[in-house]
Amino acid sequence: MVRKSIIFISALLFATNVTAQDVVIAERAPKINLEQCQIPDGKLLYMSFIHSTSASCIGTTLKMMDIAKQIANLNFVILTREKLVDADEWLQHIALQSNNVIFEAYDTFKLFGIEYAPFGLLLNSEHRVLWFGNPQRLDKSNLENIISQWSSQK
Repeated sequence: MVRKSIIFISALLFATNVTAQDVVIAERAPKINLEQCQIPDGKLLYMSFIHSTSASCIGTTLKMMDIAKQIANLNFVILTREKLVDADEWLQHIALQSNNVIFEAYDTFKLFGIEYAPFGLLLNSEHRVLWFGNPQRLDKSNLENIISQWSSQK
């Protein structure tokens, strides 16, 4: 009986986790009315949903920023629910150097159903979702494979 209860609870938690985000691969993502999230033709956009004090968010954001610099047609934007003054110093520093940080992005988190961070989302210029998930498992090779697969389907 205990084993059945554990299996049931595990299945319930897994099902809840799978439906936590409101994005679907190959489907169009909602349009975002933010300058940093506009995607020119032929470009891709990686959206990094974070909280600046989370160690896993810091690590994955810095890693994904580095990867984005290495991929020519990839734009990168960081979104957080935090206010600029409440954000950790590393994120404030990035925001001062570029305009790819969006603070108080409550509406965008809600629009995509983002409930946990870190969370990444890769969109093409047609606003189709090419990839989403926890960026801790994503590296340059995986990202290039995803981009290549979608490019070959055109």
